[in-house]
This record gives sequence, structure tokens and C-alpha cells, in this order.
Amino acid sequence: MASLEINTLVKKFSETTAIDDISVRILDGEMVGIIGKSGAGKSTLMRLINRLIEPTSGSITYNGIEITSLKRKNLRKWRSKCAMIFQQFNLIDRLDVLTNVLSGTLGINFKLLKLLKIYSKKEKIEALTYLNNLDLSDKALQRVGTLSGGQQQRVAIARAMMQNPSILLADEPISSLDPKNSKAVMDDIKRLINKMASWSYVTCTPLK
Repeated sequence: MASLEINTLVKKFSETTAIDDISVRILDGEMVGIIGKSGAGKSTLMRLINRLIEPTSGSITYNGIEITSLKRKNLRKWRSKCAMIFQQFNLIDRLDVLTNVLSGTLGINFKLLKLLKIYSKKEKIEALTYLNNLDLSDKALQRVGTLSGGQQQRVAIARAMMQNPSILLADEPISSLDPKNSKAVMDDIKRLINKMASWSYVTCTPLK
């Protein structure tokens, strides 16, 4: 069984140690929550796994592949297999819902056609299927900036699913939502994870 292994990971920002000698193993299909106070390094760990930032020392491997040494094409491939859902959604407000979801394919097939927002029929059908699973198919051609916070987070989830990831990282995905939308979004994530039995899911939550 494939696994994500973090070994003696350290991340320092100048004189501040954000991640201090962390080691953990996460198997495919596991759901893992990281709980801690604000500033404890939860988001930093997420970004280290996805290689958005570089570790000071230590290693991250997935299925025997050294993630911390990947470069260029192989790094883009890893990021496409290690999708992230951000607390601030990271969507493009002026674009419609469908285009935002389809942008999840950029890391998989980085071609000029994608930059011109020309997607295949198969990709569009797949994106609409994910939106339908999240009760958003009727919003497909609506600008993202006109949606509620809960709806925008569902768009972000659908975009992550378009990457066909092996690992789904969620960085405080409900921290900016009200209690009703928070429960709805977490229910959506749980339902989708249960469908994708081989996914690993890692989320971080602030300790109140």
C-alpha cells in the first residue's frame, strides 16, 4: 500500500522554527486531522507536503519517491497529485464556475490550449459531474464572485477533484464559513472521500 512518509522534517523562518523534527506516516485511504493553535505550523506543514515551500531539513517521500528532491516537470506532476483546498478558496472571481473547476487540469496537462482556456469535451463533462455531485451544476456558467462562501468552497473542492489526486490537503477549509455552511462543506468532503477509497485526506483545524 502506498504511503506518505515524513521524516525528521524541519522548517525555519529566520530564527523561528515553524516545524520541529516531525515524523509521520500516512497510508492511502487514511483521513488525518492536524489540530493546533494559531501559529503552530499546521499550514506550513501542508505547504511543505505540497512543495509550495522548501524544508530546512528532513525528507518527504510518497510511495518510495523522494518528494523534496523533485524538480520542474516531476514537481508539477506531484503537485497535481497532491491537491490543496485553501481556506480563502483561491478562485478567480471574474471567471465562471466551470472554468475555475477546469483550471484544476492545468497541473496535469500544461499546454497552450489550457492557457487559452480550451478544454476537451471529456474534461467539461467530468467537471460538470463533480459540480453536480456538489449541487452546483446550475451555477456552472455563473461568475464565482457572485456565489456565497459555502458555494465558493464547493467550487474549490470540485477544482481539486479535477486533478485526480492521490492526496487531498485541506488547509482550514471551513474557517471562513458560518456553522451551517461549515457542516455542509465538511459533509461534502467526507462523502467524496468515501467514494475515493484510495485517497489520503489531511486537514488542519485551529484549536480554539
